[in-house]
Amino acid sequence: MTSRSNKAADAAYDILGFRFMVPCVTRWNSHYEAVKKVIAEDSKLPEVCRALGLPALLQADVAFLKEYLIVMAPSAAILDILQGDKHISLGYTYLL
Repeated sequence: MTSRSNKAADAAYDILGFRFMVPCVTRWNSHYEAVKKVIAEDSKLPEVCRALGLPALLQADVAFLKEYLIVMAPSAAILDILQGDKHISLGYTYLL
């Protein structure tokens, strides 16, 4: 929603102090990074949802996203290494 509406993006920015990331298919862990940034400010999510006219996230939704971050953290770290331009080798895939 915020990627298509400047008004919505500005409302979210005023509350959070940052713009929402838009995941990209060429950046393998962009979904992880986007969720990580939003969950870091989970106490402000109800206010953002109200400002955007969206239903508030349930506590179960937030808990799921936090568990997603825990489970995906090792893979996201390895993907950052594999996407690098320097100091990369096939040996890192053993860690996956």
